[in-house]
Amino acid sequence: MSKRKKFALVTFIGTNVGALKRAKVSTDKAQVKDVFKSFAIEILTNEKSDLRVDRIKAEVVKAGGANYGTGC
Repeated sequence: MSKRKKFALVTFIGTNVGALKRAKVSTDKAQVKDVFKSFAIEILTNEKSDLRVDRIKAEVVKAGGANYGTGC
């Protein structure tokens, strides 16, 4: 299994956020992506349950390619 650090780009927009603020998020996110170019996965959600560490970790591992289960 790769020892390289892997990052997730997470964008959370609450359900009560208005349309103009949602649009601004996509513009701001593009600027963030210009700075942070290397991330394993990108998550866009409005559900708190999607922000659980175990779920994000599983997605990062899945995106990493070959995973032979080193037991770690």
